[in-house]
Amino acid sequence: MPHPPPPPPPPTGSRAGNATAVTISIIRFFTIVVDRFGWPGASLIISAMAVQSWATAEQKHQIVDMFILGKGMHSWWPMVVPSVIFVLLAWAQYETNKREVRKIKQEMRRIGAEKSALQQEGYERQLRHTRSLEGD
Repeated sequence: MPHPPPPPPPPTGSRAGNATAVTISIIRFFTIVVDRFGWPGASLIISAMAVQSWATAEQKHQIVDMFILGKGMHSWWPMVVPSVIFVLLAWAQYETNKREVRKIKQEMRRIGAEKSALQQEGYERQLRHTRSLEGD
């Protein structure tokens, strides 16, 4: 019994295909920004880009007046809330970096042990390593 022919591929200019490509591009861009500048820097860059793209001239003036010049600030929340968010982002970056450093150190120890084992294989007697020399 012959197999039915495969379904035709979706048109290349389809709306769904373009939306997926745009979504993937946005995710890649955000990932690159986070890798390059960390979470705090990425949040500032993305926020600045959003304000630049979507805020009107009047809104931009209000943002500068309130958050940079401090004009029209009648309560504490306009400065505390962004500060708390930034501190949380800095803490998230610290935790991420701590994990990365731990992975790198483990890999360095593994490579060092492997290198020592390979060097030891070529010799008939026990090699003296730096740690054993420090104890002498």
